[in-house]
Amino acid sequence: MKINLLKVKNLYGLAGEHEFDLSPKIVGLFGHNGAGKSSTLNAMRFALSGIKNGSIMNANADSAAVCIETDSARVDRLLKRTATGSSMKCWVNRQSVVGATVQKAIADSLGTTTENLKILSSKDFELDLTKNAGKVLLSYATDTLSPDDVKTLLKQQIIENSNVCDQDIDQLPMTHPISWEQSKKIVDYYTRKRRAFSSDLKSAKSLLSSLKPVEFREGLVIPSLTDAQEELQKIAGEKAKAEFAKKQYALWEQQAKKRAESEALIKKFTEEMASIEVGTSKTLDELQNEFDSVTSYTVKYREEIAAAKAKIDALLPIYDKLGTGICPLASSAISIHCNTDMTETKADVKKQIDEAKDIVEQKTKDLEKSEEAHKVLATLIHNVKAKAELSKKIELIRSSMPEQMEKPMIPEQNDTAARENFLQTVIHNAQIKAQSEKLMDDCRRFSHDYAFADFLVKAFGEKGPIVCAILNKYMDTLSSAAAKAYDITGVHVLFSYEDGINIQYALADEDPRDYNSLSSGERLLAFLTVSDLLHRIAGIPVLVLDDLDKLDLNNLDRLLTLLESVSTSYENIILAGVDHNGVSDVLSRHKVKNLL
Repeated sequence: MKINLLKVKNLYGLAGEHEFDLSPKIVGLFGHNGAGKSSTLNAMRFALSGIKNGSIMNANADSAAVCIETDSARVDRLLKRTATGSSMKCWVNRQSVVGATVQKAIADSLGTTTENLKILSSKDFELDLTKNAGKVLLSYATDTLSPDDVKTLLKQQIIENSNVCDQDIDQLPMTHPISWEQSKKIVDYYTRKRRAFSSDLKSAKSLLSSLKPVEFREGLVIPSLTDAQEELQKIAGEKAKAEFAKKQYALWEQQAKKRAESEALIKKFTEEMASIEVGTSKTLDELQNEFDSVTSYTVKYREEIAAAKAKIDALLPIYDKLGTGICPLASSAISIHCNTDMTETKADVKKQIDEAKDIVEQKTKDLEKSEEAHKVLATLIHNVKAKAELSKKIELIRSSMPEQMEKPMIPEQNDTAARENFLQTVIHNAQIKAQSEKLMDDCRRFSHDYAFADFLVKAFGEKGPIVCAILNKYMDTLSSAAAKAYDITGVHVLFSYEDGINIQYALADEDPRDYNSLSSGERLLAFLTVSDLLHRIAGIPVLVLDDLDKLDLNNLDRLLTLLESVSTSYENIILAGVDHNGVSDVLSRHKVKNLL
């Protein structure tokens, strides 16, 4: 299948929309300088690869697009300008897709792989054929060795006294054929592994040399690791018991002290209670009621005494004026004379004064008795309350008093520091021994792994047996493809291998020559021969012959004749160059449509 249509909008130097019919097997892009030849080829490369650069969009456009249609697929790519460059969206058969899905769809429609989804351009390839043909040819190497063949070759490289053995090679995780590209990845992988193993080995050796056990004096009985651990554990158990006993003794002391303090307080409060004499069996409520009653009488007596005294104070001035001829109601400022006989009245007032005095005298005695009773009751109440308070304190102290503990015994403890230090040293030496044995095992393993990684790096290296075997197969493949290409172009391509693939060309019966010594026409024939053999090997679908304006009309005519014979090898063949007199006639004679 091939590319039938290319649509371009605002890409590179192509402003606006352009459509190119690529349905013919061979088409031309011939025009004057600036006609869009390079922009069209670059647009096709972008359509196939999706790789863009900063200047891909036309300078005056905010968006750009490209579309290719094959026999079975349509692929659209849309670019939109952003602040940092451009963003891209893709569609396959008008369905939005991302990532490698686009490339796979194009490759499948053109009958090739995504790795070979490229344009084989004479202009781009010429520099490679001139300076670096060997590397270019190696990039297309597809010959492989089976895992069994690879392992057989590796086993043949094992030498005596080597750290590598057949079992190491048998255990290699190798399930797929090995190509030249894969061998490079294997070298890179095991180069990193070798570096890591070297670092691990160096670290293990350094740590091993730093482990130094403690030396004991000669004749000292050294217990086994198990015995030392058991004895040390026993000592630790005894120390733990002693420490627990100390804590229990400290707790006992604390509680004993608290009990002693509580008992002293109880004794003190009990003595205080005994010193308080109540002298009555009445309850506090009864005493309080009696106290309240006495208090009310005391108040009453005081009020009656005060009233009697007030009466006396009011009557005495009146009594003194009675019988004097002066009205007893007159004030000191005004004298009112009274001739009435006031003897009987005076006697009556005298009687009232005496009665009031008797009341004062009697109630004063009653008050004294009441106050005395008040004092006695107040004291009794105070003493009853004090006894009750002390009783509560005693009960509270008793309730919070810690229980009586039996005095714990602290076991005797010998000084075991020297023995513990000795046992710990024995254990330390045993640990160092175990660690040393592990490190020695690690050193042996790292040494073996390093040697095996180094063995594989050399075996899969550029001059290693694996790569040499793969290249020998590839050289046979190249020679076979070159022989078939010679039947079409008449150019012998000869290969040799020394620090890479070298190419020479022989036209007719001439001696082999380098690419630089060929004329423009001969170079084009040489390129056609190499491109034909690469197509046979890799199946590259699109061939572009650029700068054909360097050929004269005769060589151009000859080229088109050759292309007609190889056209079945490619999906599309595109010829490009600057148009000059006679080019259009040659294209018309070979029925090649010029798209510009």
